[in-house]
Amino acid sequence: MSAPFRRRLRWLLAAVRSYATGWRLGLVAVVVGVAGVVVGAATGSAVAGAGAAVVTAVVLGAVLVLLANQESRLRHRLAELPGGGTSPAPANAVTPAVEGPPAPTEVAEPLVSVVVVARNEARFVATALESLRAQTLREFECIVVDDASTDQTLDRVLDVVGDDPRFRVVTLDGARGPAMARNLGIARCRAPYVAFLDGDDFLYPDALAMRLEALLGHEDEPWVAGTYCQWVNVPETATLGAEPPAVRTLPIVSWLRNLTDAPFIVSAPLLRAEVIRSMGGFPDLPTAEDAAFWNRLLRAGYVVLPVDRVGVAYRAKASSLYRRSAPEHALRIVDAFAANAEVADGLPGRGPYPYEKPCTEYLWELTRVRRLLGALANALEAGDRSEADTLAAEVASRLDAYHLWELPLDEVIRGQATRVARHLSSPAFELHRDRVVAEMERMLSERVDRLAAEIRDRVPRERTEMEVDVPARPVRPVRRLRVTPELLDRSGSPIEGRVILMPSATYHVAETGPLAEQLEARGVECVVMVSDRRWPLVEKPQAAYDTPVLGSVEGGEWLRRAAAVVVMNDWGEEYKEYVELANAFGVPTFAKVEGVQDFRDDDVSWDRRAYQRARWILAQGRNDVEALPMKDTIVVSSSRLERIWLEPPRPPGPRLAVVNLNFTYGVLDDARDLWLSTAIEACERVDLPYVVSLHPAERDRWSGTLPVADAPIRHLLTEASVLISRFSTVPFEAMARGVPFVYHNPHGERVPTFKQPEGAFRITTSIAELADALVEAEGWQHDYRERAAAFFLRQVDVDPGRPSEVRAAEAIVERLSSR
Repeated sequence: MSAPFRRRLRWLLAAVRSYATGWRLGLVAVVVGVAGVVVGAATGSAVAGAGAAVVTAVVLGAVLVLLANQESRLRHRLAELPGGGTSPAPANAVTPAVEGPPAPTEVAEPLVSVVVVARNEARFVATALESLRAQTLREFECIVVDDASTDQTLDRVLDVVGDDPRFRVVTLDGARGPAMARNLGIARCRAPYVAFLDGDDFLYPDALAMRLEALLGHEDEPWVAGTYCQWVNVPETATLGAEPPAVRTLPIVSWLRNLTDAPFIVSAPLLRAEVIRSMGGFPDLPTAEDAAFWNRLLRAGYVVLPVDRVGVAYRAKASSLYRRSAPEHALRIVDAFAANAEVADGLPGRGPYPYEKPCTEYLWELTRVRRLLGALANALEAGDRSEADTLAAEVASRLDAYHLWELPLDEVIRGQATRVARHLSSPAFELHRDRVVAEMERMLSERVDRLAAEIRDRVPRERTEMEVDVPARPVRPVRRLRVTPELLDRSGSPIEGRVILMPSATYHVAETGPLAEQLEARGVECVVMVSDRRWPLVEKPQAAYDTPVLGSVEGGEWLRRAAAVVVMNDWGEEYKEYVELANAFGVPTFAKVEGVQDFRDDDVSWDRRAYQRARWILAQGRNDVEALPMKDTIVVSSSRLERIWLEPPRPPGPRLAVVNLNFTYGVLDDARDLWLSTAIEACERVDLPYVVSLHPAERDRWSGTLPVADAPIRHLLTEASVLISRFSTVPFEAMARGVPFVYHNPHGERVPTFKQPEGAFRITTSIAELADALVEAEGWQHDYRERAAAFFLRQVDVDPGRPSEVRAAEAIVERLSSR
């Protein structure tokens, strides 16, 4: 469409709008005109001349009304044009008498392109765009993609954009989803750097400038895909305001550091346009499309560097996709990262260092290099030059490209030098440390420089065109058969002679799924039974397994036909009935313990009698056996915790305390505020950055202003330097990952699990004790797995040669065979 035509169309729209301001007058003219004609016809008098004038008013009024009706249609037509979506202000508009940024002008070569995607965001999109217009970086362009909104989103967009030439509006005839809408925007970007903004979020004034400035300092490092800033959650009613303070120190984002979760929200990064195009843009998924793209980007060998300032406000809407479909969203993220954890099928080969081997191989090599660097620091501090030369040569021979950002080397070298020099008092401490750091860097500099040059040669520099239409990834559906008691209670029913497994939460499938496979490998047929209420939590992880799935029905005589019943808890109302009925019918019942339990209900206000109903208890370790002395227990470990323990320990993370808040289901609810306030004050006393992790049941009632993590606890533990928790399973996951833990109990909970720490953690009851324990725990990061091993292995009996699911299957088969 030619520029003169666009100008004429805009002129016509302006004319229509100016005429249409008198549409009410036009309607009055129509009414008056009609009345005049009627009066003239009735009287036949000499008012014919006046009647002619009135007829003219009728015609003029009708034209005015018609023009008013055309305004909206012209606005939509203009929005569809390249460079559309702008309209001149009325001639009588008054400029506010306040100072502000200079009037926007068209940017011939923008520094940053911002892609804004909006669908039915009439309530919030104006704030999003106003935040862009308020940016301190003026040299940007914005492509707004209206994904076929059915509300007033497009009108709000055009109202804000006005005649600002930096904005272009694209409207879609049919909804394409966030991934495809975003890709359509990317295809229209002209700048070398691209940022994204969802239509319901907004930016703080320096958001573009801070990220661009940080990225421009790494122009000679083509493995750096971009930068990302911090974000804060804000309520739906939030408006534009000043940038809030940073809540924590962010890590470098790389593949091995982010194996299990999305590292940031879609509005946080600013990326090189060529990198986005070379990766093919966002995959066409209904949710978690950003997580899938980050995974593809990181596994290709790119990294994203942090900017420790807050640039984005993430609006926590009750209607958001995450809130409405949290289980599906979380599982999509897990799928996106797990799909390529071991193999690299379909991995783009255009990155600087594609990770082509299984992730475990890289993790083990990182551990080896870290240990060798520690030994090198010791040799240098001790003055053993011969040993230092040998170790330096060994380190250099093992160094590969990914070590440059996965460790990263400069941080690890300084950390190891600090550790070996710590026993010296200041100023000798600093002198020895700096000497060791300088010597280690000198001994390894040649190899590091050579690696950097090799990576630069690998990265393509030519412009890449991106295919907009990314094919959808098929998802294997899981069929859950609806059944009735009558169907189940007859010969040949779906449960006839089968073991019924009953998972009730997402993480339960990590236990029941592998167990079913092992039972079937031993000739025992299985079926999974899940209620309507629990099915949304179980459906996606269950898709990884082929075991038939049934809906649940009221317990009855049909249970006699089952070979056995296996539950993950035997006290919940949904499962207690099945276990008790099966026991009455003589059907074997098993309950597999998952996580830690208050078996004696020491701190629970009702009589649960956890794991007291099933005939056999599949215990995790000695702790469970000792807590259930009257039960027939079989130690089989935990598939989930065992798997984490057998992975390489996580490298030490940046200084960050994860505060695990989990006063849920009415347990010790009155102690919640005391526990949280003392934990936070202790962190602040020792200047330790912190973030609060909410148990899912806590989120519905959270109303505080503390920094709260969006990421699940398993992701936070990959970044933390210490965990603060009360009674929970999370400390065992932290131990398995090598993250030091402090058991904070100012409220006096009585459950005995953490009463005898065996050197694995400190027990604290006050702010002062916790502050001291945090300082000590941070020094345990390098060997925490060894420190915590005795305590962890009492809870989880790990046998590398016989996984938990194998031991559990063998125990069930043995007991069924003896009937």
